[in-house]
Amino acid sequence: MKIIKFIVLFVLFVALFVISYANTQTVRFQIPFGNAYQLPLILLLFISFVIGAFLGILSMLSRVLRLRKQVTGLKKELNKSQETVSKLMATEPTTTVIVKENITPKQGI
Repeated sequence: MKIIKFIVLFVLFVALFVISYANTQTVRFQIPFGNAYQLPLILLLFISFVIGAFLGILSMLSRVLRLRKQVTGLKKELNKSQETVSKLMATEPTTTVIVKENITPKQGI
């Protein structure tokens, strides 16, 4: 499994290297109400990727934190329930219940 993962990552690295080598020409990048910059296309693509990844992580951060808080609360509840069960198992029953069943066969069926 590790060799397959290595091969896939290596192929991906080579593909990205070839794409970056092919896109070294400079492009004009203009910020609204600001200056224009001359940047290599691959650098502009990389900056866009980093900004997109950052915004994606930022958008998921609140959900992750909420789920961690929920997991912590559920773990506390589980520990409390386990303590209650262990206390109940440790105590001896106060009354003994004896169940006696009288089974009589039905006749005339």
